[in-house]
Amino acid sequence: MSLQATIWGWKQLNITSTEKIVLLDLCDRANDANVCWPKQKTIANRTRLTERTVCTVLAKLEALKLIHRKSRNVNRKRTSDWITLLIRPLEPPPTAAPPVGPPPADTPSHPTLKNEAVSGDNQNVVQVPTGTNFSVIYHDETPRQNQPLPSFIEPFPEPGRLDVDAIIYAVRTIEGIAVELGPAIDWSAPGINNLAPVATWLMHFDEREVKSCLIKVARRVGNGASKIASWKYFEAEVLNACRADQDDG
Repeated sequence: MSLQATIWGWKQLNITSTEKIVLLDLCDRANDANVCWPKQKTIANRTRLTERTVCTVLAKLEALKLIHRKSRNVNRKRTSDWITLLIRPLEPPPTAAPPVGPPPADTPSHPTLKNEAVSGDNQNVVQVPTGTNFSVIYHDETPRQNQPLPSFIEPFPEPGRLDVDAIIYAVRTIEGIAVELGPAIDWSAPGINNLAPVATWLMHFDEREVKSCLIKVARRVGNGASKIASWKYFEAEVLNACRADQDDG
């Protein structure tokens, strides 16, 4: 999350509440360069808006010159947009500098402050008036649903690194169907955080078939005591289903 972007987002007053919700979600996902690349479905899930509304809002924010979008393609498929937040810090207005002239003859070259401490080891202490002190405690946002959702760490895109692009593609895909996968997944398990198997499937098979198979298996497991702790659990069924579809095609 970019703190600068979030502060900037809150200060945008000439937009609707729906537009501000989407803008703040982008600010929350932006990196230090004020860039993010979420799918519209992911934004819709996080903001509880429809994908159509998100699409309309993004177009409006771009028209207002608050964001700039550029399509992202992985394996010749459009996965999402590069979204850059157009943050322009306001420059302070110029002030006229007072004329500089020679000091009066009776002015000492190094005036001594009235309350300056004699010893260099003793520094002036500014007393703060006592009163009602309070602090703001920031708590993590509580989930909007009664089930945990994934929180993957996306690698930063690197030109020419198809393996990195594949992992980012897998992250976006799983985040997009996290609600459908439901409580069957142990999102904290190391085997789930390792998205290499999912990235491989998406490179070789149709995305819709892979997602359909993952959701089907997760629903079959359901909300049981034993949760799925690795994507390897899905491997046999994904390979069988997707290869069968390729043979039929």
